[in-house]
Amino acid sequence: MSKSNVLEVDEYALWRNLLPKSEEQKEFEELLKLSTPSDCPSVKVRPLPGICIKTRTEDGKKVFINLCQTSEIPEPKDISEDMLFQEKNLEVSDYVIPMSIGQERLETDKDGKNCSTYDVAINSNYFQKCQKKKMFLVFTITAVIEAISQKYNKTLNENYIILKNRKVMGNIQDHRIEKREVRKPEVKRPLIEELPSDNKKSEKNNEDLASLSYVILRTPKEGKAEQLIGRFKIHNSVSPEDITVYVGEDRIIVNAEKVGYSVDIFVPHSIISEQVVALMDKNIGILQLNMPTRC
Repeated sequence: MSKSNVLEVDEYALWRNLLPKSEEQKEFEELLKLSTPSDCPSVKVRPLPGICIKTRTEDGKKVFINLCQTSEIPEPKDISEDMLFQEKNLEVSDYVIPMSIGQERLETDKDGKNCSTYDVAINSNYFQKCQKKKMFLVFTITAVIEAISQKYNKTLNENYIILKNRKVMGNIQDHRIEKREVRKPEVKRPLIEELPSDNKKSEKNNEDLASLSYVILRTPKEGKAEQLIGRFKIHNSVSPEDITVYVGEDRIIVNAEKVGYSVDIFVPHSIISEQVVALMDKNIGILQLNMPTRC
């Protein structure tokens, strides 16, 4: 199968239907035709529903993402979970997920408010793989959120929810899929956020780690746990890029090969791994994992 990439909905068709017909409009259409690739094979498809994801913008506005599926988009290369884990921590990864990002539109939520909504299509076989292997689903959703943020120049929160009783928000729009060479990413986005340097309060709160490798806390103290907080003592000479973290449903792995640090923990709780947030304070050498749990 030849490598290919996918583009979005046919913008020329949208302009053609919205603007009034006139001599100026005809001239404008001709200019648009000139700017639209004519030698690139394409196909118009309507993807099938998959899952509906809810997140928010940095100012708190709801955003819905319909992660759809179609056989017209090529599959990523077939790799194992171990290989994906290694790819996640490479400075430059050659693992690319072909996807088609549709036009932004507004859909009404259950409260009657208009919310930005995006249809994102991926290969059907790969979608089924994501359904069976959670690590691939988490990786894909993170990539989709980042791709939408870049395309529409907005910041979407990576703390998302997969809606249980809804596969799609609104009606899925047609996509015009164009086959092109896959573009490899040049820079890997860091998975661990570094905290600001001035954090004396954090240092005080973590004195209990002075003689320990790690500690796992839970909130609330009584009843069912709503969140686990993992704090790992790592030498402050280690940068966030040198640390690898894997969080499964009941397993936590933290590695820092530079200093020979390795922790592999099983916990008696069900972690919502796709909502885990990692924070690193280099001043005191503490990696903190905030891990919501299923109650």
